[in-house]
Amino acid sequence: MFDGSSITRERMFGKAGVSNPHLRCWLEVGDCDTKSVQVKKMNVELVKNALKAQGIGTKASIASLTRLSVATCGTILNELVAAGEVIETDSEGPSGGRPAKQYKYNAEFGCVVCLLVKTDGGLHSISYSIVNLVGETLKESTLQLQHIDVDVIDKLIGELVGENHNVQAIGIGIPGVVHQGVVGVCDIPDLAGKPLGPYFEEKYELSVTIENDMNMTVYGFYHLQNFEEEKTFAVVSFPKTIFPVPVLSWTGKSCPVIRNSVGKFLFCHLEFHARSSCGS
Repeated sequence: MFDGSSITRERMFGKAGVSNPHLRCWLEVGDCDTKSVQVKKMNVELVKNALKAQGIGTKASIASLTRLSVATCGTILNELVAAGEVIETDSEGPSGGRPAKQYKYNAEFGCVVCLLVKTDGGLHSISYSIVNLVGETLKESTLQLQHIDVDVIDKLIGELVGENHNVQAIGIGIPGVVHQGVVGVCDIPDLAGKPLGPYFEEKYELSVTIENDMNMTVYGFYHLQNFEEEKTFAVVSFPKTIFPVPVLSWTGKSCPVIRNSVGKFLFCHLEFHARSSCGS
């Protein structure tokens, strides 16, 4: 049973007010180490994304795409090959010199669990998808439910994590407001005020992203387009029992449209409804 009491609170210590010079020096070195780790993670993600985009690549081609050095790309690729996340394939054909090694991203190295929690016209449902690491859907289904609360979602996540190999992350779309993993106002009352993100991250020890369902939809739709340059567009949802929900996507980061625009959509909906009711 979820009660939120099991969520740990990490204590954060800063340099301010530290009088011990040895402790201050240790903290400053720690900051440098943290930055190095962050840079390394960013570089690893650059290499993985470049390899996914290329399909098959060499150290030189990946270095050209990422603008990292060939040596850095080689080190990262060796680590990924050792972990099984990247596969080393047959080398390129003879070109007058030593053939370059080729690499391919292992899409089946892991998967992501995606949930979309919905309530529409009094009907509750959870749609789920299992997606591999290059975005291909391996399995999907929709469950029609009488009631949705934290325990229902928790039970489903537990089953999906247990059934699928090497789950890397969990994404959940919620029909409500979410801030830092905590659900605010929500169309499903039993989820309101619940710290779902911290709870699921601690329980399953996985990266968990919880966001408004429309924001998640628009973000995913944007990236499916494979735009060559940054674009801006709007998506509007028309639920059965509430007013239209417009969301603006700007350079791949979704955000609700400004209040005035929402008012215009609201007016259009009411006008359309009135005309439909009158048979015009």
